[in-house]
Amino acid sequence: GDHDIGDNPWSGPRQAFKREHVGVFKDLFVTWYLQERDGSPRFPDRPRHSPWEDTAYATSLSPDVLLVSVDVFHRTRNDVRTEVVGKQLAWLRQVLHRAQERGTRWVIVQGHTPVLGPVRYRSSSDLGLRGGAHSPFWRVLERYGVDMYLAGEVHDTSVRRAGGVTQV
Repeated sequence: GDHDIGDNPWSGPRQAFKREHVGVFKDLFVTWYLQERDGSPRFPDRPRHSPWEDTAYATSLSPDVLLVSVDVFHRTRNDVRTEVVGKQLAWLRQVLHRAQERGTRWVIVQGHTPVLGPVRYRSSSDLGLRGGAHSPFWRVLERYGVDMYLAGEVHDTSVRRAGGVTQV
């Protein structure tokens, strides 16, 4: 989440250190949580050759349940944006398309920030995904019939639904 990569805000001259070191913070997270001891990725299905190659992944929890974890933090030159774009979004489309073709019964996607609002929050900066329900990310979830989107950020529980997708 945002605390693991220096915490928001990232824009502005006083935030340059945090913004410039987002990659270092992500590498540390990957080393401790998403890699095997030999350095190989714990989850092989991921958006290769992209800034999210090591921090986003898909794994089958059972033949009927697919879990996809997206990295909603996109570092740009002057900021860190909460969005799922580019090669990660293309990879997500492919993963969801394959799941649909296989007839996977339940598809759960998780990302740090909520997409739909408003949501309850406490002790949180209340980050949300850019574009909300109109974002390309949410439209992909709708198109492929994702069952549930899990978000953390807000330190409280809300349930919202749009386009057939339930956000918790």
